[in-house]
Amino acid sequence: MLSPLKIILLAVVVGAVFIIARQFRKKDESGEISANKQEKTTDQTTELQKCPDCGTYVAAIEDHVCEK
Repeated sequence: MLSPLKIILLAVVVGAVFIIARQFRKKDESGEISANKQEKTTDQTTELQKCPDCGTYVAAIEDHVCEK
């Protein structure tokens, strides 16, 4: 059974996690962290093509060598 001390400690831990999460959200809204996130999200993507011989998806069909 939960003693009053355990309940109080649980409430303190949950409160601390809530306060820390709120501090991180404030930093994100101010633009300090979001600029770094924008740089990471602008990564280029490569369209994969399926090899007609082996069925493996590769970035460049010309550079692919099938190993059967």
